[in-house]
Amino acid sequence: MVVEVDNPIPVWIGELFQISRDGFMEYVIKAYKRIHQQGYMQAIAKDLKECPTQLTPETFANDKSLVAGVDLYCVLKLMIENWDRLFQGTKLRKIPDRDYAQRLKDVRNAWAHQRPISTYDAFLAAQAAHYLLNKLPDSERFIQKIGQIVQSLAQQSEDIQIGQESLPKTFVSPGVTAKVEAQVSDIDSQTERVKPLINAGEFYIQVIQNDSQTRCEPVSIQGSHFVIGRGVHSSIQLGDPRVSRAHLLLMPNGNDGLKIVDLHSANGTKLETQNLEPNQPAHWMAGMSVMIGTTWLILRQGQR
Repeated sequence: MVVEVDNPIPVWIGELFQISRDGFMEYVIKAYKRIHQQGYMQAIAKDLKECPTQLTPETFANDKSLVAGVDLYCVLKLMIENWDRLFQGTKLRKIPDRDYAQRLKDVRNAWAHQRPISTYDAFLAAQAAHYLLNKLPDSERFIQKIGQIVQSLAQQSEDIQIGQESLPKTFVSPGVTAKVEAQVSDIDSQTERVKPLINAGEFYIQVIQNDSQTRCEPVSIQGSHFVIGRGVHSSIQLGDPRVSRAHLLLMPNGNDGLKIVDLHSANGTKLETQNLEPNQPAHWMAGMSVMIGTTWLILRQGQR
């Protein structure tokens, strides 16, 4: 049985991609002007030469036509391939911030090819765009609009469950009617991520130190004791001198993330762009980054 679903999610995703394109491209143009000065437009045209979207000479007539004529995929491709020189002097770091751009690019690519994506995937993409724009100058008007999309998708994502009482929402590209299959065995692997099947013990943490040293640590929470810190009894021990002996406490929190608590650390904990208050639990969702000391921690879910 196929049930027709009237939902606003495709509209939100279309708006997300358009707003992200406008915000990122405005910054990219400014960066190219800083680097190439009068020859910035020719430099952009050269770097977009292999972009899969067909670009006409009119696209490069002026800044306004360039913003409107370039697809988000091409903008993100420019950003990822030229990260160091474009974002020099900004708050964006190559690790882990480039991963957020890649996440947004992957979801946009799936959408463009009309492959089903889950509401949770869309939420993570919107969150990634919001996070990146927050670190770029003069992006306030884009941040506010995408923030509204993040909130709307978060509300939708919380409501999605697979079972007899509610059905998973699958959506494709704009203009195509969204459909839900009552038989869940045929659901595309991307959409299947909505299913609450992964327990806290199946999370793992990507630990990134000194911008180069990376390792993965499994998260196996027994009771409520899983501590990250410098101490010898920590569940994950770090050698970072700016990390406290018992810095961060992890606790189970459903199927899409963990609760984290800063244990009155000396140098604090940052979740994405938010500084955590000591002893106040926060929701750490899969894909989000935490910074303690000079160490980045990214929560991952599923297979390593």
